[in-house]
Amino acid sequence: MRRLPHRQRCASTHDVRQDTPTTCVELSSSLRDEEGPVSLTELSLSWVCRHVKGLCVSREDGSLKFLHCPPSIAIFCVFLFSGVLNDQTVGIFQDVELLRLRRAFVQYSQISVDSFKLALCPHKLQELNVSHIHNNISISDILNSITSSTVCRQALRTLLIDGLRFYGETVSFSTLRGLKKLSLAWTDLDDKNLEEICSMPSLESLDISGTNITDLSPLMNIQSQLKFLTAHGLQKLSMPTSAIISVLSKLHLLMHLDISNDKLVTEGDHLAEKLLEHPGVFQNLVSLDVSGWGGVNDAAVRVFVEERRGMRFIGLLGTGAGGVELQSGDGMLKVAGESNLPQLCEALRRYRERETFIREVLAHLYTQTIEMEEPQPIILKLVLSVMRLYPDSLQVQLLTSACVFNLTQHELVLGMTSLLLGAAVKQLLGAMKSFPNHQQLLMNCLLTLCSDHILQVIPFDRYEAAKLIMMLPGNQEDQMLQRMVVAVLSNLVSQVINQSGQHHSMIK
Repeated sequence: MRRLPHRQRCASTHDVRQDTPTTCVELSSSLRDEEGPVSLTELSLSWVCRHVKGLCVSREDGSLKFLHCPPSIAIFCVFLFSGVLNDQTVGIFQDVELLRLRRAFVQYSQISVDSFKLALCPHKLQELNVSHIHNNISISDILNSITSSTVCRQALRTLLIDGLRFYGETVSFSTLRGLKKLSLAWTDLDDKNLEEICSMPSLESLDISGTNITDLSPLMNIQSQLKFLTAHGLQKLSMPTSAIISVLSKLHLLMHLDISNDKLVTEGDHLAEKLLEHPGVFQNLVSLDVSGWGGVNDAAVRVFVEERRGMRFIGLLGTGAGGVELQSGDGMLKVAGESNLPQLCEALRRYRERETFIREVLAHLYTQTIEMEEPQPIILKLVLSVMRLYPDSLQVQLLTSACVFNLTQHELVLGMTSLLLGAAVKQLLGAMKSFPNHQQLLMNCLLTLCSDHILQVIPFDRYEAAKLIMMLPGNQEDQMLQRMVVAVLSNLVSQVINQSGQHHSMIK
């Protein structure tokens, strides 16, 4: 199951002209604000993506090259978000004299090793994201391609290669001497690789989440430079709690530490609690995430935060803590937890790519929104964004559809914009289409749709909605469900007929 079908996906280029600004625009179509209008930039780039072949000629190798590229072009974000980045279209960037890449985000793309090497590596890339790239490209392929280009090897500062594997002979990470940020989450990184990585002279940020690491001791080699460490989901870590704390406590420069546990451990060796109570650690810390570790108490959290006046975030989901008010030095502390709605909203934002946490958050959110008195459009927008990210997860769709009902029932629906409610209807219909045989999910969706305001005022394709609902299995035994189907259908059909009649009258 592909958990994340939509991500921010783009490539950015700067024109070589020295008199043009160096602004960089990034584009994300899937997470655009449902309530906001489409920007001119999005419309323009969408048009370019749809007509790219007409704007180019083919080289001998089949790759594309722009027919005309006016010198006034200072920025150009292109292709990947529309799914058109491939071996043919990426060839456009082979022209390093005309288009100059500084950042390339090509995660989930369909490009080969050769195309990656020819089109991207000749540029002075400062930031490169090749996470979850297709076509069986390995970490070894990526490193070998980067190091084959002197300009790319020397310029690169950020490298994200999540979800790939080590195959073949790999050039040493240490050759990337200027690299400051490296992410290898959910790869087969092992202790030997970590030892090598921890010899990199400039490394300040490291993500080793979900890897095969058993020993964190190599981190001691970069204790004088490491500022950001993300290390959640280390299921093979074999160090005792005292040894883990011993290593982490010596990373004096850490500003961000994430050791959260997706398994939501409720008992065990109390790693998070012992870390919080360890005297004098992490004086520079701005962000700490210990979500998923049980046994944490509010008193320890409060003391920890009060002693670190620069704290801006703490993750406490599933820890049992967070029930007391926490304040940093300037009152800017954000908490991801389950004790109240602000904590749950923060958790939805922070953990959107971690399904285990998302399910936990949604379960608490459902409970806390059962008797809402005021409309909460921000919460509804967050719920819908999660619903979009996990279309194939029955558990997520069940929980989100239940939360949508809580947030739109009775007069609450009147406090939501038409565009936001239209987005909600779209997601509910999508869930019904994906799981047409699941009675509880259908019930959740139909309960929301059984609203006069939604059925009569909100813009959506009523004809397609009626067709979908009519195609639902007819052997449902729940009489309440059958009544809701009939009620929604009759309303939709009457409106379709009325709209059709109005259309014919206008034609006459």
